[in-house]
Amino acid sequence: MEAASTLYDDYNRSWPDVFVGEFAANIGHHETLQAAVAEASFLLGFEHNGDKVIASSFAPLLRNVHGTQW
Repeated sequence: MEAASTLYDDYNRSWPDVFVGEFAANIGHHETLQAAVAEASFLLGFEHNGDKVIASSFAPLLRNVHGTQW
């Protein structure tokens, strides 16, 4: 999880801002506490680097609860 939370710590600040298109964490096709903690850690990294990570999109936000294709 540490790698995910520090992903943008070394990002070159002279480069363009970042939009993280879609992210989601799951293990297989099951939501787990481990996946939820991983997502939270990833999001904390976005907040910590808010000067460069200006937007993100949570992939399962509009998913069909009866099935997914990922």
